[in-house]
This record gives sequence, C-alpha cells and structure tokens, in this order.
Amino acid sequence: MRSGKHVLVEKPLADSRARGLEMVEEAEDRGLVLMADHTYCYTPAVLKIRELIADGSLGEILFIDSVRINLGLVQPDVDVFWDLAPHDLSIIDFILPGGLRPIEVAAHGADPLGTGRDCVGHLTFALPNDAMATCM
Repeated sequence: MRSGKHVLVEKPLADSRARGLEMVEEAEDRGLVLMADHTYCYTPAVLKIRELIADGSLGEILFIDSVRINLGLVQPDVDVFWDLAPHDLSIIDFILPGGLRPIEVAAHGADPLGTGRDCVGHLTFALPNDAMATCM
C-alpha cells in the first residue's frame, strides 16, 4: 500500500486486531482497496444462498449451522480456529444482510489428538432478533 497499490491478501489479514486496523486505516487514508481473499463467498452455492436470503425466499434467518469436517489434517503452525474458522465466518458475513454482527461469541476448542493445538473447535454466535449461528 505504501507503493500506492491495491492489496489482495490471503487469510488471515493480520496477526492481531491492532495490526489489522492499522492496515485498514492505511488503505482508507490512501484511497486503496485492501481485501481478504475469501474465495468461498463467490461459489455458486454461496451466491445462491445469499440471493435467497436477500430476496426473502427463506424468510427471517433465525439459525445458521455451518459444519466443516476435516479428518486427519492438523496444521503444524496454527490451531483449527485460525485455519478453518475464517472460511465459515466470511461466508456467514457475506450471506447475511448487514453482515455478521454478533451480540455474544463463545468459542470452545479441544486437542484430543495431543497435537499441542486445538484441532477440534466449535463457535457459537448470538445474533440480533434472538437468532443464532454456529460453525466448525
């Protein structure tokens, strides 16, 4: 961005909230696009879900359950939350009108394989209008 270029980044955008905000502010100050590459949002299935929600075909969304199963592959450098949660969260944020705006978040992880990092995880989000989203 310091070279005046738009930036497309792989997840995660940054290694901390503070660093992420710094990057966002720099992009805004320079009038540049800073975008995370959340490719799953642009698959035909996710685009269709977004369309059905936007046009009211599915009614008021009260519950979202996103289940991701990845048997066997445990990343050596990050836990399951850093590795997989951004995909589900970006999809939920993309399909909901106004985005993902949780009132409360609960995260639970476990390491049943003894890898030293959580390799099983579950996230729960309390949403406005008493709705709920879960993932992982």
